[in-house]
Amino acid sequence: MASKQMFALILAIVSAVAPFAMSGDIVVGGKEGWRPGFNYTEWAATQKFWVGDNLVFNYPPGVHNVIPVNGAEFKECNVTHSPRNFTSGRDVVPLKTAGRKWYLCGVADHCSKGQKVAITVLPAATPAPAWPPTAPAWPPAAPTPAAPAPSSSIQIMSNTYKEFVVVLIATAVAVLPFAMAADIVIGGQDGWKPDFNYTNWASSMEFRVGDQIVFNYTRGGDNVIPVGGDEFKACNASESSNVVLTSGHDVLLLNSEGRRWYLSGVGDHCLRGQKLVINVVPAATPPPTTPPTPTPTTPPTPTPTLPPPIPSSPSPSPWSPLPPTPQPSNDVPPPSSSLRITADVYQILLLVATTAMIVKA
Repeated sequence: MASKQMFALILAIVSAVAPFAMSGDIVVGGKEGWRPGFNYTEWAATQKFWVGDNLVFNYPPGVHNVIPVNGAEFKECNVTHSPRNFTSGRDVVPLKTAGRKWYLCGVADHCSKGQKVAITVLPAATPAPAWPPTAPAWPPAAPTPAAPAPSSSIQIMSNTYKEFVVVLIATAVAVLPFAMAADIVIGGQDGWKPDFNYTNWASSMEFRVGDQIVFNYTRGGDNVIPVGGDEFKACNASESSNVVLTSGHDVLLLNSEGRRWYLSGVGDHCLRGQKLVINVVPAATPPPTTPPTPTPTTPPTPTPTLPPPIPSSPSPSPWSPLPPTPQPSNDVPPPSSSLRITADVYQILLLVATTAMIVKA
């Protein structure tokens, strides 16, 4: 009974975590952002959109906007009946329901120049039905209260089941840090700009391995340069070998712990406080969990009235563990969609769980 309860608890944890780990932020247009003269139909055809994802529209504030419309308005580039209008320059639109969605820019003739996108949102991955199912009692009740001694095949299956439970727990522990990782917007609503105290701001934040830091600013008016401690102190990026980031929505993955320094290389912006130093701490990991050790019991002495022999269950199918995911050596901008655990991985978890149930049965 205790083993069944633990197995059900593990499945509940994996089922609850996996949909969040699979959801992510999808930057519309990728590096191109939200602008006229770009083919968003071809771009959308290469993407998958799920309930729980967020659409992110990046553009210079005051130059464009984002307006959700219906299919007829989308076709005619007509926004006269739309009640909503996003203008922040980094509009985050959650995808809460499945189905077709349409968005366009309502500024001047931008829509007729291709600044519109239509997507199909797929239902989010749903947890598997509750396991384990109720199994019929075995062996059938004997004429006498005496119970038969457990066979060696049952003992072998019990040991195999324990191994599967350990693997399942280890997999759940590996998934949880990704679900707990966060996107941290530098400066919050103020974004990346001169004359802002980033030292005070950073002192109130916590940066962990696996998090992503996001620099938001007007493209063409600023940049982001990762530097060393001495360059940071002197506001000197001339000797920096790092790439200068200029997209206006720069996303950096924190893939290792330690100190990190960033500054703006435009004009006197660094001297006016546009520089940031952070300390990255190890990723949050849940405490290790091990299945409880079953209490051995001594079976009663069998009587002459024994039930028929218990048939042996088939051996579980062979499987291979997932290979480790390689980590990049430096902080580099990730792809347009944030890191997610794919549906294939989730299906593997459910396959492992199902195999464990077969062995247990």
